[in-house]
Amino acid sequence: MYVALLFWLWAGCALGAPFVAALGAASYSAVVVFGDSLVDNGNGTYLLSNKTWPADPAYFDGRFSNGPTWPEQLADLLNISHVDDLAHGSATTNNSVAKGYSGYNSTLPVPDVRTQVSHYLKKAHGADPNALYIVSGGSNDAFFGLTPGRNATALAHDAVHTLRAESERLVHHGARHLLIPTLSEMQTSPWARTYADAETKNNTILFTSAVNRALRAWVPTVRSANATLFDADALDTA
Repeated sequence: MYVALLFWLWAGCALGAPFVAALGAASYSAVVVFGDSLVDNGNGTYLLSNKTWPADPAYFDGRFSNGPTWPEQLADLLNISHVDDLAHGSATTNNSVAKGYSGYNSTLPVPDVRTQVSHYLKKAHGADPNALYIVSGGSNDAFFGLTPGRNATALAHDAVHTLRAESERLVHHGARHLLIPTLSEMQTSPWARTYADAETKNNTILFTSAVNRALRAWVPTVRSANATLFDADALDTA
């Protein structure tokens, strides 16, 4: 439930100011969001579940946080009035690798990042070159995919491969501005602290580290669009 507060804390620190200023140098028509519960603004899993999930009254208006998501707050900071959010709580990057479920009993299938991008491109008939595209995800790949015997590093590489492929698909259809977040430390999440055994916690560390290394290596090499890395590790330690 702390998620909604993080972006304001980060945006006001020495790290956040240059980041927001750099994004603010461009004039965006909209913020378009793909991902999971960290960026689901209530138009995703809440509507998919017929407004039954999330059910916690502490959550805000169908979100998985106690207030607006960080993409919504970023849009506000950049004076962007339109946020097109296709994210779904419990989404993975690729359901063929790790399938995400939501709802009270975790039985409701949710669209992965690939499907979210496909829905957007079909609806918008391409990608608006003036929009800012947030392509996020990966945590649920570990949550649903790190079964006993599963290789955490290989699963991480699959997740980054999907994030990269979907970013490139958006660029191919006209997108010119990408914002790619790294993963925060999953082993410190309430789920990991409460339910995960030692092996699972260790695998989440391996998974998160592998994802973030790959994202930090890839994003600066993008030449076909303006790609910015949102480093969640720096946020956590700022």
